[in-house]
Amino acid sequence: MIIAIIVYLTDKKSSRGIIDYFMTMDVEFKETYELAQQLLIALQHKNPPAYQSLIQTKKPFVSSQLKRSLKTLNKHLLAIENSFKYKDSNGHLGGINNKIKVIKRISFGYRNFSNFRNRILLGFNHKRIAPNS
Repeated sequence: MIIAIIVYLTDKKSSRGIIDYFMTMDVEFKETYELAQQLLIALQHKNPPAYQSLIQTKKPFVSSQLKRSLKTLNKHLLAIENSFKYKDSNGHLGGINNKIKVIKRISFGYRNFSNFRNRILLGFNHKRIAPNS
């Protein structure tokens, strides 16, 4: 039944029209969708006060899954607000660590640490360093 409705709607309306249609059918869907969109806008505009007020506002008709997510976001609110202020990220360091772990997995069985270290340095396009004598 639901699939038939979706097929009918996709033939007749745009994606925005489909969302509007479902918002008229279910209050929980409407409240959840609107709150998620407001959170997305606050994140895109890096607006900490709006973000904080959206997370901490009690909305009775929001889905239980979003309520759980809001609790998690509220728990990490300080870190999220810091990400608004600062452009620093651990992403680059995480990528380096991941690459080293992959090299370690592939290179299982090197005889000594010096060879393993040289393989890591080669993986990052560094010059090979001669082993310690």
